[in-house]
Amino acid sequence: MTAYRKERVESQIQRELSLILQRKVQDPRVAGIHICSVKVSPDFHLAHIFYSTLLEGANVEEIQKGLDSAKAMMRNEIRKVLTLRKVPELAFKFDSSIKHGDHMLGILKNLQFITPTTETTEEGTTETEDKKKEDGTTKYTEGTETEDTEHAEEMEDLDTADSVEEIEKIDKS
Repeated sequence: MTAYRKERVESQIQRELSLILQRKVQDPRVAGIHICSVKVSPDFHLAHIFYSTLLEGANVEEIQKGLDSAKAMMRNEIRKVLTLRKVPELAFKFDSSIKHGDHMLGILKNLQFITPTTETTEEGTTETEDKKKEDGTTKYTEGTETEDTEHAEEMEDLDTADSVEEIEKIDKS
């Protein structure tokens, strides 16, 4: 029962803090932040609030100072909504996981994948199959790059390897 209550209090605090930051806090230092999660201590005396920002060039120290200066006002606003004997102390902590995830997503978007061509010839086979039959290489869409079938078989072996030792054996050969 207390685990459910704790989760409910955490979600209420997160929702209310988000609304308070949007509507009532006028400090420009806290503009553009997002409340990621809230973790309340088992005795409900302390709430760790994890926040993030995607703004380029945002100074985390200035944001922290802005949140610390508005902490008392936010706690009083939460007191009006929550039905707890004691409203938890608020401790704000920067969470860089969203910014890191955004950075990784940008890297993944910049990757270029090479896919085999699949043009069908009159005989009913694909162009890549014809190339494999002729000289043991595979033609890719960029036209100039080829790959040996031996390398492709090695990659398949790596995909099916069950342990690090098997991978090391494949790498050595």
